[in-house]
Amino acid sequence: MKSLHPLSITEQTVVFLRQGLQDGRWSGQLPGVVRLAAACNISSGVVRTALRQLEAEGILTAHGLGRCRSIAPAGGLKTNLRPLRVGILLHDARLTQGNDQGSQVILNIQQELEAVGHNVFFSKKSQGDLGYNVRRIAHLVAETPADAWVVCAGSRGVLEWFAGQTLPSIALYGRSGGLSIARTGPDKVPAMIAATRQLIALGHSRIVLISLSPRRRPTPGRVERAFLDELTSHGIPVGGYH
Repeated sequence: MKSLHPLSITEQTVVFLRQGLQDGRWSGQLPGVVRLAAACNISSGVVRTALRQLEAEGILTAHGLGRCRSIAPAGGLKTNLRPLRVGILLHDARLTQGNDQGSQVILNIQQELEAVGHNVFFSKKSQGDLGYNVRRIAHLVAETPADAWVVCAGSRGVLEWFAGQTLPSIALYGRSGGLSIARTGPDKVPAMIAATRQLIALGHSRIVLISLSPRRRPTPGRVERAFLDELTSHGIPVGGYH
């Protein structure tokens, strides 16, 4: 499972330049490295790395040292590809309002998809708003015009439903193990085991993991199971509370 991470400064520069090229901000030739670096307030080295990426994508063509790069027609857009309407189904609507890593990952996904021409939107209601009720979520999807969905931190029931549909979807985090659905996200199990062991090593025995209901039902998720197993292996009784 591939881990997600916030965009680096170089990746952000690639997105910025790619979008500008596709929007027609420049035509014919791209300004030189020094001018772009000054305009973006970044180093020339970052700009050069970003430009090499755009050359590899066929959006720019290099003409040798000291010469400006030429721009491919339509900024390198593949005009035979139809833009998609991509819906993002959050588990909590507040995720788009925070500065935590999870929120930034989602916003970066939105930015990347829009940068290559797709139309991205957030669903009117989140999974939490709908009580993680599969029937209500199915109704929301049915009445929402979308070509594909990104399902963020989906419950087991919700992801099972998406896995059974012909509508393309990808699970970002969530309880997707063993399901026939594209999925990605970080592996939090090693971190949970390390944190629990450290607490136990410090002498703690009353350790509580606060977990949302969808993470615990119908059975504990991988992270929760790792936490409980680690307590059990050290002789600490576990139950509904911890």
